[in-house]
Amino acid sequence: MADDEIELVIKISKETYQGVVSTNKIHGRWGNDLLGILCTGIANGTQLPKGHGRLIDADALIDTLGCSDRDIYTKTCIEEDTPTIIEATNTESEE
Repeated sequence: MADDEIELVIKISKETYQGVVSTNKIHGRWGNDLLGILCTGIANGTQLPKGHGRLIDADALIDTLGCSDRDIYTKTCIEEDTPTIIEATNTESEE
């Protein structure tokens, strides 16, 4: 992600989402005006799984763990067993 970009989580109706995605598939891409850019972003966005639960920064949690055996086991469980919903960005701190 470039420094001049932000990521958003938005809620829209299923009908609206499906309309944007199907129109994007038919036309290949929306226009370059503001509406076209927004619709392309929606069509190419990551849909959160239904009932996903709380979204946390697992990397920050791992960083706070100490070095006890229990913490190392917990760290391994977080890294290997927790599904990734949205991939991490490359920057360490963003506002």
